[in-house]
Amino acid sequence: MTMLMSAQEHWQWQNPLPQGNSLHGIKTLGRSVAFAVGEASTLISTTNGGNTWSSKQILADNSITLFSISFLNVGTGLTVGTEGTILVTSDGGVNWFVRSSPVGKRTLRSVTNAGTTKFVAVGDTGTILRSNDGGLSWSISPIATSANLRSVVFPTSTVGYAVGDAGVILKTIDGGITWGFIPDTTLFRNYSSVFFVSRDSGWVTGSSGTIIKTTNGGATWSRQFSNVPQDISHISFISSSRGVAVGERNMLYTSNGGFSWIPTVLDPINDLNAVALVDTMVGYIVGDNGEIKLTFTGGQSWVRLFNNTTYDLYGSSFIDASRGWAVGEFGTAMHTTNGGSTWAKDPIPTTSALRATYFTAANQGWAVGDADSLGTLLKTNDGVNWTRVPVDTAVALYALHFTDPFHGWAVGQRGTVLRTTDGFNWTRTTIDSSLTLSAVYFVDINRGYVCANYGSTGDRTYILKTINGGASWLTVEDDPRTLLALHFISPDTGFAAGKFHRLLRTTNGGFTWGAVSNPVRGSNHFLDIQFVTDKIGWVVGTSGTIIRTVDGGRSWYLQSTATGRTFYSCSFTDENTGWVTGTRGAIIHTTDGGGPPPPPGGGGGKPKANLEPNFPNPFVPSKNVYTFLPFRITAPSFVMIRIFDALGRLMHEIPNQYYDKAGDYNQYSGEPAPAWDGKDSNGRDVPTGFYFYEVITSEYVDGRRMILIR
Repeated sequence: MTMLMSAQEHWQWQNPLPQGNSLHGIKTLGRSVAFAVGEASTLISTTNGGNTWSSKQILADNSITLFSISFLNVGTGLTVGTEGTILVTSDGGVNWFVRSSPVGKRTLRSVTNAGTTKFVAVGDTGTILRSNDGGLSWSISPIATSANLRSVVFPTSTVGYAVGDAGVILKTIDGGITWGFIPDTTLFRNYSSVFFVSRDSGWVTGSSGTIIKTTNGGATWSRQFSNVPQDISHISFISSSRGVAVGERNMLYTSNGGFSWIPTVLDPINDLNAVALVDTMVGYIVGDNGEIKLTFTGGQSWVRLFNNTTYDLYGSSFIDASRGWAVGEFGTAMHTTNGGSTWAKDPIPTTSALRATYFTAANQGWAVGDADSLGTLLKTNDGVNWTRVPVDTAVALYALHFTDPFHGWAVGQRGTVLRTTDGFNWTRTTIDSSLTLSAVYFVDINRGYVCANYGSTGDRTYILKTINGGASWLTVEDDPRTLLALHFISPDTGFAAGKFHRLLRTTNGGFTWGAVSNPVRGSNHFLDIQFVTDKIGWVVGTSGTIIRTVDGGRSWYLQSTATGRTFYSCSFTDENTGWVTGTRGAIIHTTDGGGPPPPPGGGGGKPKANLEPNFPNPFVPSKNVYTFLPFRITAPSFVMIRIFDALGRLMHEIPNQYYDKAGDYNQYSGEPAPAWDGKDSNGRDVPTGFYFYEVITSEYVDGRRMILIR
């Protein structure tokens, strides 16, 4: 049994709200309480009918997507997802525990309650799992199909239905132990959702706008006309007559059991993935980019809870902890005057994508972007309204940098360099029309650098240097990777970053460059870099990547971001306060630099474990009154310890205790470790067996196994 819970969040969402990971499943517990799950192990919840939401990552793994969530009661719930993920809670979603799937890493796509203690989950390759003890242990229900199963429902404790690809519809009448195929003589579609209002009456939805209905337990099915060609991903009914279905950007409503469906394009941007009707008035829809909608009319009309921007944001610029700007696709420009708590959209005279922005004063800023008939170079003098600056080129401009309010450079396609020396008029030069200039940085009004991508796919880069403000350029580096960002921390020391986690450093004014080791691997790309001092800096990129240095770029460490978004830009105003922008409107914010460096690993060796083995182990109560449970912390913290048996049942809990010193708490350190006497919470001796103890601190949640022998 592995016990894993969310780490402290050092980066917080500012857009979309309450968070931006796509949501795939929702479960309501009355009007007030709802839970939704999705990408990057995300769980969001409300306890006041959607007025406010809390968000957390319940597994420290951005690659896990949770597809479905269900509850037996207000305390016991379960969620499933990719990599065979099964997580169970016994305290209403506060803490979650990993359970082992008997089918390994097969994706699980749906889970439902099937009685007071039973869960049933379905997933890929014909997987059906059932648990009779609230999700603690699981067994496989054999079924003769390899189709991916996508939805399951139990209208009673014994009768259940599951649907999946290739027209598969299954039924059980013994609580999920055995399943049989229900023939569907109307259509042969990939089915995605099933919902029953009684043991015999229900609906199935699927690809190409499919909705079918049965009133006799699946013996026969009738086709209903959805009036949409798109896939329908989920369906929910509150009675035999009133229901709602969602799929892609559509919402469909019926008040007559599906005899007729009224489709509405409910969202112009986000796919809608799941719907839950609470009663005849209230219901929820969740979807891509964290979208949440609420109905107070039983599904006829819906309210968008958060006015989020979901266009890609390519550039950002903050001048202090309160005032900042972000720009992106479709001519998007936004500003904040309160540190990102709220964002307002600016009127922009173009629909071209804006690639970068740079502010030189409180309200004076610039933005550049993709080519249109006039070229895209914009200026604002009030931080809200933007006007075009005439330029004699229609090429795309990708990067922008100023050394002061008067001296600035913009670079882009076909080797184009635009330069201003008065903050108003711009002149154009061309380095080489075969080059794409992706980054620019000047250390003063004369000395500067650009990244010039070349080759058939732009997969190589020259780093060019000028010492005369851009009148002429010299090649100082030819790198085999696409470099996309530049930053200098002094006239001599600078960095370049790019694709395939390429990170270069120079200490002699750009004449030689060397690769810098960093913790990112694989095909992840770096897209922006910024330093706020000669020691502290960040690099951001694809797959939610943020790395930080506190020693001038000699070493870097990964930061946790709780999302897999691509990050295009970062903007920091000091060593603690910063923002990162990215795909689908992502804006995340930190007030502690994104988190401290990891603790030293003991002279560069392997980092010390959070927990040491309990002592003694095996624990024999007849010989030793207690077994001690050692741990280490790097800062003062409350510490709680819970002990479980091999079935995951909570045996004993050592309540929160405050430890006011960082360090090791064990039998050798002089700082006593917590101890267990082998008894449960009622003071009864527990039997011989394997036990697991979980240590919860402000830094981590970790666990180990121990043996008790009577």
